[in-house]
Amino acid sequence: MQIKVPVLFSLALLLLAENVAAGNAFLGGDSDRCYLEDTPKPYGHVQCKAGYYETDSKRDGRFQSLMCCSSPSKWSDKEECYEQLGGIFDLECDSGYEQNSKWLTSRMYGAVWCCPEQ
Repeated sequence: MQIKVPVLFSLALLLLAENVAAGNAFLGGDSDRCYLEDTPKPYGHVQCKAGYYETDSKRDGRFQSLMCCSSPSKWSDKEECYEQLGGIFDLECDSGYEQNSKWLTSRMYGAVWCCPEQ
């Protein structure tokens, strides 16, 4: 039992550090609040809570996920952006780009969208 608690605590700190490094303290890098909304069952209807904007969506078979944020994304075209994949602390965008944490990434952790600075 003595080993399990430090391991779980270390894992939690690692996930938190990775999220903070990516600017996603609460799935949102700035003062915005974002959350992930998933269908509770196959083919179910999903929508953002009142006061939140749907900033991205993804369908995986019979299930759908939405990214819901308190304000809309500054970008609407993913063609002008790129997804940066990395590890814990190396999630930085190229010069001239900034992180957009309002879109769903291909991985839960270790990925961020980079879009032209505005």
